[in-house]
Amino acid sequence: MLNFLIAVLAAVIGFSFFGILPYGGLDILFQTLVFILLCWAANKIFTQIAGIKPNPESAVITALILSLISGPFNVWSDWIILLIIAASAMASKYVLVWNKSHIFNPAAVGVIAGMVMGYPASWWIGSKYILPVILLGGYIVLKKIRNLHLTLSFLAAYTILLILTRPLGQLSGVFLDSAIIFFASVMLVEPLTSPQNKAKRIYFGIFVALALVIFQRLGLAYSLELSLLSGNMLSRILSPDFRMAVVLKRKEYLNQSIIGFWFDSLRPIVFQPGQYLEWTLSHDKPDKRGIRRYFTIASSPTEKEILLATRISDPGSTFKKELANMNPGREITTSKVSGDFILPKDTSRKLLFIAGGIGITPYRSMIKFMLDSNEKRDIILLYGARNKEDFVFRNLFSEAERIGLKNIYIEGGIDSEAIKLNTPDFTERIIYISGPEPMVEAVVGELKSIGVKKTMIKTDYFPGYEKI
Repeated sequence: MLNFLIAVLAAVIGFSFFGILPYGGLDILFQTLVFILLCWAANKIFTQIAGIKPNPESAVITALILSLISGPFNVWSDWIILLIIAASAMASKYVLVWNKSHIFNPAAVGVIAGMVMGYPASWWIGSKYILPVILLGGYIVLKKIRNLHLTLSFLAAYTILLILTRPLGQLSGVFLDSAIIFFASVMLVEPLTSPQNKAKRIYFGIFVALALVIFQRLGLAYSLELSLLSGNMLSRILSPDFRMAVVLKRKEYLNQSIIGFWFDSLRPIVFQPGQYLEWTLSHDKPDKRGIRRYFTIASSPTEKEILLATRISDPGSTFKKELANMNPGREITTSKVSGDFILPKDTSRKLLFIAGGIGITPYRSMIKFMLDSNEKRDIILLYGARNKEDFVFRNLFSEAERIGLKNIYIEGGIDSEAIKLNTPDFTERIIYISGPEPMVEAVVGELKSIGVKKTMIKTDYFPGYEKI
């Protein structure tokens, strides 16, 4: 998202320099730098008061959004307004909270604060010249974060409602204005203020569209921001959040590069096998990927401890380095149980599990759960890795053969020939695929090439890994 916003800002400044947009390129750049400075400083102050370490990237993203929808301001005369907008946006993350997680989109709160001061958001980003940049960049980002369905549900519902409530001649102008696309691609999809479940995200998008049309029909100012804040409230009702510190009990070295981290929780974490948690690990000088990650819960709901298993590479992210250096007794914060990569309720359905490298973790959770519950299923596990040393949890999988699991280990990639050879009845099975994103996309392509229907494929992936 950060790179996308920088690209949009660069396009705006470039178009302004060439006279395509009626703004001063240097003025926009200066305003943006001031917003970044103010958001960064306010975020640092609030995190120090709260006793937590700041996430600088989050503050920069909010600053860029604010700069693209507010003003343009005369920084010299309006600096106090910029300060109020930035401080309000950052304060909302630490004041307007529930279970230690912020409720509202920070940029929307900042804009509302500007409105109260008599400086409404102009949404000056709304221009047909910027529309191609936002469409292309937004599509790439939404595909990457797998949130395209949320944006599309909002846009589809909004279009239908406009058709029902406005003359058709007014519709083209709405969508040639890039503001609505920017709103749907950037602000609507903020992960911490939107639901974590796919179905709930679709309902969320439809609700925000409905609220937007109602507010517009009522003639309310700031209908975009108010509809989003209303949706944020609904999101919290649909997906009641929790934040809980878990304590590292022990580390288990599964091989030379994969470590299992076993945590104790103060109270049970309710989840289904195959789901994931958001993990927050504060540390000094985090890199641009920040202090939060999503990791599958590799343990089963039947186990008392929570297992996070991941590959630690060198060089790696600052998050992974801090995680690897954790000693027993240290805490890490967990939140937002989510994910649809779960077992079907019908235990008679035949399944094919395809794993690439560390993508084995959700299957470890599922298989351990089935073992402890004595739940028998017809499952074939195709487990691909670079070499035999990279195969982990083999003892557990061998034990699970008594409940119907068939294990097949493949050194290297998994292609259509390997699938046909080892799973003659693959067209009869629901096929689960988990691993690095390039591997998941490649396997999906292989399956489609041999006639597997999309409805028979469930995918999970781990961004950041380029190889198995």
